[in-house]
Amino acid sequence: MRKAKTICMLLAAGIAIQANAAVFYKHKDYKEAILVANGPVARVDDNINDQISSVASNQCITLYEHEYFGGMTMSFMGSKADLQMYPLQDRTTSIDVYDSTMCQKAVLYEHENFNAEGGRSYSPPLNVAVSNIGGFMNDRTTSIQVPDRICLEVWIDAPPKDPALYNAWRAAPTRTFYPGSYSNISNLGLNDKITAVNQYSCNATGGPIVGPNPF
Repeated sequence: MRKAKTICMLLAAGIAIQANAAVFYKHKDYKEAILVANGPVARVDDNINDQISSVASNQCITLYEHEYFGGMTMSFMGSKADLQMYPLQDRTTSIDVYDSTMCQKAVLYEHENFNAEGGRSYSPPLNVAVSNIGGFMNDRTTSIQVPDRICLEVWIDAPPKDPALYNAWRAAPTRTFYPGSYSNISNLGLNDKITAVNQYSCNATGGPIVGPNPF
């Protein structure tokens, strides 16, 4: 009932809503809609940066502390009437809204055995190549979980600044992780070295279903 009431209020305000969209609000309890999104948003407008306090949606959502999907992350499914208890309340600068079974995404952890002590973990957006995951987790990853039908490419270096060299960098990830649990990547020579990532929906043989959009 609350979701239906919220949608009616937004429609009355002239805000177009799609069935697979998420509506972000400046205040808790779905007050003052400031953004409607149905996919990745690399950077919210300056006038709403760091102002999201509640979300109405039936989609999966990941909030990012910094632009271009960097920094601390927070993932959840559906609506949140009050983000005050979460670390990204009024600290969100980029967003991923997606439809995925049980909101499954790859997760990078700071410590071995999927330990995110101190909240240090990172979940990339789907189908977006992130050139730098941000200082919060850059060069800090020790374990990784990749769910079924997801593949994760990682690079130890950010892409070269020369655009002419980007395609060569993009085509040669340091490693691709297929579905599975990697409790300690030290034996792969990647401990505390991951800087850039791309995760995408993949089929049983690891081939992509959807190609990535570079940012």
